[in-house]
Amino acid sequence: MKTKSRPLIGLLAIALLWCWRVPLNAQTAPQDGRYFERQAVQAYRNKDFPAYLANLQRALALRPNHPRLLYNLAGGYALNGKTEEGLQSLARVAAMGLAYPFEQDDDLASLRETESYRRVSEQFARNRAPLIRSEAAFTIPQKGLIGESVVFDPKTRSFYVASVRQRKIIKVGATGRAEDFATEKDGLWSVFGLKIDARRRLLWACTTATPQMWHQNAADKGLSGLLKFDLRTGRLLQKYVIADRANEHWLGDLTLTRNGDVYATDSVKPAIYLLRAGGGQIEKFYTHDSFVNLQGLAFSPDERRLFVADYAQGVWAIDMQTKQTELLAAPPDTTMLGLDGIYFYRNRLLAVQNGVNPQRVVEFELSKDWRLVERLNVLEANHPAHDELTLGALNGNDFYYIANAQWWSVNDDGQEITPEKLQNLKILRLRLP
Repeated sequence: MKTKSRPLIGLLAIALLWCWRVPLNAQTAPQDGRYFERQAVQAYRNKDFPAYLANLQRALALRPNHPRLLYNLAGGYALNGKTEEGLQSLARVAAMGLAYPFEQDDDLASLRETESYRRVSEQFARNRAPLIRSEAAFTIPQKGLIGESVVFDPKTRSFYVASVRQRKIIKVGATGRAEDFATEKDGLWSVFGLKIDARRRLLWACTTATPQMWHQNAADKGLSGLLKFDLRTGRLLQKYVIADRANEHWLGDLTLTRNGDVYATDSVKPAIYLLRAGGGQIEKFYTHDSFVNLQGLAFSPDERRLFVADYAQGVWAIDMQTKQTELLAAPPDTTMLGLDGIYFYRNRLLAVQNGVNPQRVVEFELSKDWRLVERLNVLEANHPAHDELTLGALNGNDFYYIANAQWWSVNDDGQEITPEKLQNLKILRLRLP
């Protein structure tokens, strides 16, 4: 997708930062950050550049460290003759390790003759350079899957991969041979997050009836639930569907406790759901007025805190006893937006950040009390195999993740786009420091 002006660049980034895979939750406050963004876009179209700048400033005050807002703000300052402020805003985006097509942005023209602009331009160029630390783990010789998740079973040394488009789970055995483990004949809709309960020999999966899956049934629209498989027999033991039919739901990722409880996030009607070990029904565990678009989740080692990625907000930390909820604080040159899967690893949060440009794998170093991000480290970015990163799995010091989900290949009507450009699904292995 190409854009010609900054508001359109901003609108494209909305598609990235508000989760380009699920419908945006429309329940927002009347004057939250997005309200002022919409006001800014209208002011820009009316060529009312002072109002454009003022609304962007209001939006950023409500959503600090938002890279797209910072970038748009640079243009807003430039259009109002505020060169120094514009360069400072642009420099903050560059310091986050991100890259925008700013060279073609006419709104920034007044900044280009400065020495500071040259330094920012050089930083953007460095941000576009490949940072490759992974190696190919395996490739599934199938196209058009829209691969969403991969997990590893250490007992059989097998991988399981979720397909959104083709409504199935693929098993890749120790020999490298790929075969269908479960399909739509087993009652699968689009398959998202996967987790293995190695102790109980179970495979858990999130499944949702999405517009992107083939062979849709209109009666299933908005239904979502969990699948429970026996790894020893390969049999589907149970399908648990969210009972609420008055609202659409989209369970996208899940995590397990040591006692076998399953927690999953709903991205459309943002909430955390719980299926208790041995229970027969999914129940709503927790929601919060500030939740917007929940994605991956991970427990601290003591299971007292649950970290939940919000595509539009950052990472929430929830006290499991009191349910006190707070966003992790982060340095000003760090963005925690656009996170998909998150994983707790050695007092750090590992994350797939596919809602920024470039998409990347990052880690957040945490304070001892797990309430503050002290540092962001980019582990991998601009890999030639990257074509929409999705969920992964830890195995010791190795992180396996899907490199090229290719969500762009199907539109919201379920129609394939340029199928001739599809590639086989690639899974990379990243050795963690």
